[in-house]
Amino acid sequence: LVIMCSAVMFSQLLTFTGATRAVAELVAHLDLHATVMLLAMLALPFILFMFLDQLALMLVLIPIYQPLLKHYAFD
Repeated sequence: LVIMCSAVMFSQLLTFTGATRAVAELVAHLDLHATVMLLAMLALPFILFMFLDQLALMLVLIPIYQPLLKHYAFD
């Protein structure tokens, strides 16, 4: 329960401070090919889910991934 509450607070903090936009802009300036970015976006949760709670990690990663998905036009 503490992990989930902390994850929600962290995702709200990222949203309110604009960190998700900053991360999306940083990755957009890297000019990675869409395939490379997709593989990186799939590999990161695969590795992190081995060590962290699934629901809490999803609450943290979704606000970071949403702008990236829009930028790369992944459906």
